[in-house]
Parts: sequence; structure tokens; C-alpha cells
Amino acid sequence: APGGPPNSYSASLGAVWPPAFFCHATRSMVGVAAFLAGVLRWRDSAFTEAAALFQQAAEALPQTDEATPERIKCLNNWAACMIKLDRPKEAADLCTQTLELEPSNKKARLRRGLALEALQLPAKAAADMVILLGEDATLVQAVDCLRRCLDQSPSLRSDVVGELTAVLARVATEDEDKTAARIAGAQLLAEKAFVEVLGLPPTQEAQGEGPQLTSGAQVA
Repeated sequence: APGGPPNSYSASLGAVWPPAFFCHATRSMVGVAAFLAGVLRWRDSAFTEAAALFQQAAEALPQTDEATPERIKCLNNWAACMIKLDRPKEAADLCTQTLELEPSNKKARLRRGLALEALQLPAKAAADMVILLGEDATLVQAVDCLRRCLDQSPSLRSDVVGELTAVLARVATEDEDKTAARIAGAQLLAEKAFVEVLGLPPTQEAQGEGPQLTSGAQVA
């Protein structure tokens, strides 16, 4: 069949399958083997070895900006290892890479928020949790993290509005360059989490209408 493997050893492999194919196929097999080995090491709680294997698997994938399921899994698992190893900076960076590829990835956003909390960045951590709770108010880990951030930072409610405003600025279209509207939208997002989920009294600032952050928004 055209494009298929050669029928005899006398055929030129390069004429049918170019060298790049073999390079890609070899890298793919190496990546799959590394990923599966990483899963086994994770199950054995050998997180340092698992992290190295997930990194190897990620680097064996074709270099592309596309959010392939394989790349997402490698980055997510690698980040999970970094959290287990108490390396929150690396974990947060890996989760950010995942969110840039797939902004709706809840595992990456939750892990990044937890990593940012460990880095003593409560407003940034809380912003991730507010986004998660806007989609699922029953997410216990997000609720608990948001409470801890609030205990850590008395000014959190106003600080997180600033973080969310920056998020809305990144998702704004060219004809939506209205800072006041973005601030109002950030206030509404934050108030939904603090008032409806945590049961705190509303603030006077959270009034009026603003843009809503939907699950499909690019919120890396």
C-alpha cells in the first residue's frame, strides 16, 4: 500500500519512510515508556524518580504549542510530583504551562493555587481558588485553601480583586478595554466565593454589573 512499510529488505527504508519518521517514532516510544515508568514510581511513592520520568516523557513529545492530551498528562503528573517533593515554585511553573495550553484544566489550577499558597502568595492562590469555585462551589480543597488564605492575609478580599482584574484584562477583547468594567467583574467573582461559599458578609464595593468569567475563558 502507498506509504506503508516496504515489502522487502531490498527496498530503501528512507524512500518510503523518511528518517524523521523513525526519529519521531523512537521519541514517542521513549516518551510512552518513561510515562508508564513514572506512573509506577509514583505508586511506589518514589516521587523524585517519578518526576524525572515525567519530565523525560514530556521532553520526548513533539515540540508544539498544541494542548495534546499526552502533554497535559505529563505536565500535570510532573507538577504533582513537585508538590509531593515540597518544590512549590517548580509546581506552580508547570501548572502555568498546563493552563496556558488548557485554561479549563481544574487539576492544574488547583495545584497551582496550592503551590502559590505554599509560596506565601495568598492573593494569587486565592484568585485560582475563586475561579475554581465559580465553576464548582463544592470543591472542598478550594474552599479550605481560600479560608487559609483569608486567615493569612486580612486584606485578601481586596487583594484578590486586583489579581482577578488582571485575569480579566488578559481575556478582554480589543473593544473591551474598560478597566472599571473589569474591576466590577472581578469584584463579582470574588464576592460570589466569599459570600456564597464562605458565608462572609458582602462588601460595599461589590455592587453593580460586570463581565462574567466563563469556563471557556482563557484564564491562565
